[in-house]
Amino acid sequence: MSVSSEDLFGQILGLGEDWEVFQTESVEERNTIFIRVRETASLLSSQRCREDKRYKVKLYDHAPRRFWRHLNVFNGECVIECALPRLQCNHCGKIWRAKAPWEGKCKGLSNEFEAFALTLMKEMPVKSAGEILARMTIACGVC
Repeated sequence: MSVSSEDLFGQILGLGEDWEVFQTESVEERNTIFIRVRETASLLSSQRCREDKRYKVKLYDHAPRRFWRHLNVFNGECVIECALPRLQCNHCGKIWRAKAPWEGKCKGLSNEFEAFALTLMKEMPVKSAGEILARMTIACGVC
């Protein structure tokens, strides 16, 4: 049984039914793998208004494309790319951007990358951890 790279990365990221990897691209000269993700119809059907959870929402549009540095994969940099959907309440009309499940607290970093950074800082001097993380994020070039 063959598994596509999109399905494999979707499982690795734990996207569930609301998100899907629709394309992967390996850029060899940069030693980077780009994982392109989009929402599924399941996300739209499961979301409710932020103000009053009784009301359904619809897709309003998509925010500009964003990038998140993720943990290395196969000794290469890994970047998640997604134009996050903006949702609108059918009742009150308010609009907001959906939150990606991989999105960390720091702009441009995934939850897993942040956890890795915190682990490094617990296990070694902060200066050394900072140097390692700076090389990882500067080399990425998209964060």
